[in-house]
Amino acid sequence: MKTPSAIELCCVLVLTVCGLGMAQSVAAAEVAGVHYQATSQTGSTRLLLNGAGIRQLASVGLYTVGLYTEKKLASANEVLNTTGATQLRMVMLRETSAKKLADMLTQGLVNNATDEGLAPLVSEIFEVGMMLSEHANLLAGDTIQVDSHPLTGTTITIQGNAGSKPVSQTFANPHVFKAMMGIWLGSSPVDPALKSALLGASI
Repeated sequence: MKTPSAIELCCVLVLTVCGLGMAQSVAAAEVAGVHYQATSQTGSTRLLLNGAGIRQLASVGLYTVGLYTEKKLASANEVLNTTGATQLRMVMLRETSAKKLADMLTQGLVNNATDEGLAPLVSEIFEVGMMLSEHANLLAGDTIQVDSHPLTGTTITIQGNAGSKPVSQTFANPHVFKAMMGIWLGSSPVDPALKSALLGASI
């Protein structure tokens, strides 16, 4: 049996490394004029764009969403049960009252969790509602970002596009992330097409 030469072994190694790089490569996405970069960061953890899409309401775009994960996750269960860092970024496409958005998000929570699952989250849901109430209206370009990290918990940040000071709060409750992600990735998502896009259908 012929023993591979050093050159042949080097070629195999290079091809293997290149293959791994290609497997992890991911493209940026443009959704309704909103650009989502191929990578993002939460804390010191580098994340890859898993998918991006648009939330339609009455056939009109309400906001876009980009989901970033440490590695490609192809199913909702993988995202909901991941122990790695994750980031979800919403960008508003049109002006919406904060109360209306809060009502829609709350309904998404209720539709994708049991009463037993929501009971330990009452105070956190209230706090998120209070954060939104600080903005009478969310304008086109305003963002809501959800960062989850195994060491720091789940941080929700609301940022106006007019340079206003961001409103941010971190929740240590480990169930907050899964409940929030359930709005878009649960069994009754707010927009099934958006759910598919966040799992990579649009990339």
